[in-house]
Amino acid sequence: MAVIPTRLERTLLGWGRVAAVLVLVLGAMAWVGWATGIQALTRVHPAWPPMTPWTALWLAALASAILVHSGRPSPARVWVGRGLAAAVAVTAAAVLTEYLTGRTFGLDQVWFGDAVRTMQATLPGRPSPPTAASVLLLSVAVALTRTSRRRFRAAWAGCLVAAMAFPFVTIVAYLFGAVARLEFAPSTGMAMTTAFGLLLLGVACLLVRPAWLLARSDRLSLIRLGMILAGFPLLVGLSRRAYLAVGLSDDLALTFATATATVVLGTAAYRLSRREHALLEASESDRTALRDNADSLLASERKYRLLAENVADVVYLVQDGKIAWVSGSVEQVSGAPPEYWVGRELREAIPPEDWAESAERNATVLTGGVVAARARGITVDGVIHWVDVRAKPYYETDGRQNGFVASLRVIDNEVAAQQELEEARRLLAASADSMLDPQMLLEGVRDPAGRVVDLRYREANEAACLDMGMARDELIGRTVLELLPGFAESGPMSYYVQCLETGQPGALDNYSYDNEVHADSRRYDVRIAPAGNDLISLSFRDVTDRFQAAQRALEAARRITESERAYRLLAENSGDMVIHVRDGRFAWSSPSVADVVGARPEYWVGRRVLEIIPPEDEAAFAARLATLAAGGTVQERIRVVAVDGVTHWADVHARPLRDDAGRQDGFTAALRLVDDEVAAQQDAKEARRQRARADALYRRSVDSAAVGMCLVNPEGGFVDVNEAVCEFFGYDADALKSKTWQALTAEADTRADMDNVADVMAGRIESYRVTKQYVHADGHPIWGDASVGCVRDRDGHVEVLIVQINDITAEVQSRQELLISEERNRALAQGLQAELSSAARYLQSVLPAEMAGQVSVSTRYLPSNILGGDSFDFYWLDDDHMVVYLLDVSGHGVESALIAVSVHNMLRSASFAKETMLEPDRVLAALNQQFGMDQHDDNYFTIFYGVYQRSSATLRYANAGHPPALLFSGAQVSELSSQSCPVGTFDDTSFATATVPLPPGSQMLLYSDGVFELPLDDGGQWSMRDFLDMCTRLGGSPDWTLDDVLHNVLGHSASGSFDDDCCLVRLSFD
Repeated sequence: MAVIPTRLERTLLGWGRVAAVLVLVLGAMAWVGWATGIQALTRVHPAWPPMTPWTALWLAALASAILVHSGRPSPARVWVGRGLAAAVAVTAAAVLTEYLTGRTFGLDQVWFGDAVRTMQATLPGRPSPPTAASVLLLSVAVALTRTSRRRFRAAWAGCLVAAMAFPFVTIVAYLFGAVARLEFAPSTGMAMTTAFGLLLLGVACLLVRPAWLLARSDRLSLIRLGMILAGFPLLVGLSRRAYLAVGLSDDLALTFATATATVVLGTAAYRLSRREHALLEASESDRTALRDNADSLLASERKYRLLAENVADVVYLVQDGKIAWVSGSVEQVSGAPPEYWVGRELREAIPPEDWAESAERNATVLTGGVVAARARGITVDGVIHWVDVRAKPYYETDGRQNGFVASLRVIDNEVAAQQELEEARRLLAASADSMLDPQMLLEGVRDPAGRVVDLRYREANEAACLDMGMARDELIGRTVLELLPGFAESGPMSYYVQCLETGQPGALDNYSYDNEVHADSRRYDVRIAPAGNDLISLSFRDVTDRFQAAQRALEAARRITESERAYRLLAENSGDMVIHVRDGRFAWSSPSVADVVGARPEYWVGRRVLEIIPPEDEAAFAARLATLAAGGTVQERIRVVAVDGVTHWADVHARPLRDDAGRQDGFTAALRLVDDEVAAQQDAKEARRQRARADALYRRSVDSAAVGMCLVNPEGGFVDVNEAVCEFFGYDADALKSKTWQALTAEADTRADMDNVADVMAGRIESYRVTKQYVHADGHPIWGDASVGCVRDRDGHVEVLIVQINDITAEVQSRQELLISEERNRALAQGLQAELSSAARYLQSVLPAEMAGQVSVSTRYLPSNILGGDSFDFYWLDDDHMVVYLLDVSGHGVESALIAVSVHNMLRSASFAKETMLEPDRVLAALNQQFGMDQHDDNYFTIFYGVYQRSSATLRYANAGHPPALLFSGAQVSELSSQSCPVGTFDDTSFATATVPLPPGSQMLLYSDGVFELPLDDGGQWSMRDFLDMCTRLGGSPDWTLDDVLHNVLGHSASGSFDDDCCLVRLSFD
């Protein structure tokens, strides 16, 4: 298990990093001093040696290496630190070699050559031998910091002590005035800053991994002993300097300094020994306690071992590359018990080809890292399994790392499943990429309202990427409109969206699209199908070449029709091949045989006729010979093969040849080559097939179109109509063809449309678009959006009008109904506004006027644009009692205003007995019974109700959810509130009456929530607390008014006005 650093260890590690940073600062200061010529940065005293540039660089590099090694570094960081230490060690060794051999390698003045030559030394710029020796030893110590083997730890400690000895002696020499002793000819001595930096480096190296010190039981004694031994000369030197400063002679100063150091350190040693004795006594008692706990620890160890040996995962401990312990589950996994594996090398359980990878993982763990990886293991019978491995360093109780502990779990099934899934994905991708047609998977991109506004490429095969001209990783994730901005206005986009919304597949054949990628117009067969949640599958085929070939074939057919007669004349007047065949061999041939089959007549005489017949046609030719032998004639088209192997088509006319005696002497035949004719006939046949297919496709397109389409002759009669236009007019096709468009057009629109047709007939325009009213077969009016074009003959006369009609009857009716509805709503709104204004004026008329006297009352009522439910009243119930209240009904409108007026009339009209009116809690309880939410459309109201008694100068009040009233008594402001719910919310709500004295000069402010519910400029809202704080400030002045309150409130409003009704009532008691 991993070791968690103790608080002391973290503290020591932090101090080690601080020491390294200080060394970096010292080196940087010296480097800046050499660069700028400021000697104070390179030496402490002008007469003392400076820190050379090489020394500053060494100190900075070693400090950086220590910082890289600190904490729990990764293997990479460990090797970076070792690399820095090695570089420093090499240069320090080179300097020492220069001193030992008397040779120079040219390193002295590499840095700041002009500056170092001013030093008073034979070898300017070269560090002194003690400095180089200390740096070399420190480099070795730093490089060995992260090693765990015992012999390396001993070397690390020895190098560290030796390296710190040189700078320690140097500092003591400086303190005792023996600076001259520091010069090692022929170089300058070690600088004071160099000695201090080397000591700090030693401390940092010591503390960067303090576990070795903390693991020792006598660590405190060692620290104290080191401090006393190192502190005595330092204390003597410092004391001597102090005594010399006060004017004592050198001998006397040394005597007093020695005495002072002896007394101080003796006292410290005595106190530390006493404390050590106490600690020893305490440790003895601790040992007794430890012995008592030994049995429980052994029992706990047995439990943990039992747990490790019974888990399904294999747990093992590796030390020095060998398995030191393994759990019992290893037998089920590897086929061998734990005792078989203990003592064997770990790599025996790993396939040889994985050893290098395993060594890297082990190195990571042995340098303090943690590993979680997937690997392979091999059983004793050679079976290889996939396993998940987790490993971490194993630390002894003294903090020393001793190998690593790991656990593994066999995951063959999981790996096999992953491999099958990956293979399936690979095969699926390969299958898609092998398809010649582009295929894509598109995802709908929706706006906040849920409408599809774009499509994102989720997957594409190789053919699709080639068509788009992009790599797959460049295409996936981008959107259609990002790559094809003009696609939003194209037809296919609407089909894609329709497929997403309805889930119905679609197809577009021979669709024309101006391709933005290829920068030309192309034709495609497109197939669209739903593929999941907001996904569609798209495939398309570029049929541009097929379309163009069909066009060429049509043109070829036309040319063939026009030139057929010329070809026939040419064939009739060309030279025919005439032959006489006897017994299946050529007996004679005309000279034109050379033109037909490529050899002169003498070549063919005596040869078999089958030599000019293709082998696959020999059976049919034998049948023809039989016909001729029977006395019949043959007139057919056959194929013949010339001597060069080229096959030709020929028309043959053969008949038997008879001698004078009437005996049959073979047959004669005339052959005429018809290659061109056959080719032309095949082209014509293909052209006719394509034309027939195109006509059928056009007929299906027109018949299935959602838009009404028809052909109209110049007189206005319907020549051809599709199903949509028949449905529009309400006639079947035959009935509609007996009509004219003039007869089906509303009388008001006929004249204008006839003018348009006249312009087309005259050639002034080629097409026009018009929205007009037609008459349905059942007589009701219908509306259509008609687009009219024409087809002209070669003389420019109109042969037929092409008309497309969109049915917009529902749209026109909707617009008409909308206009009627808007006019009706406008009238209703005007009437309602008038009624609301009248209601608002009435509500204001019932509010009381301001009052003067012993109790003076001032009010402000600022209604909003919406009729609301704010109201207030105050009046003398008798000579000694005055009633005052302010209420705010929830919501706005007539309902809220009616409730406010009803409460006002109920409290004014003595609906309640006087005894009830004098008790605020009873008044609110009675109102709660009268104005329940279930009886008033879920409306409720808040109210502050108070009764002022003149004789006792007191106010008795109750508050039902209303903002607290403010009581001003001198400079003190009090809030009059309660915890009761608003009136009408619950039937069983209880209300409480409170009493407050009102001494002369007191003032009270009542208000509604509209005074503080204001939007601010920054988008926030003013609060009631903000309002109360403002009133508290105003209350400090005895002359404040309600206008002052309104002025201050509106100063915070973003609009300069109130969004809700605002009521203010101020009462002054004299």
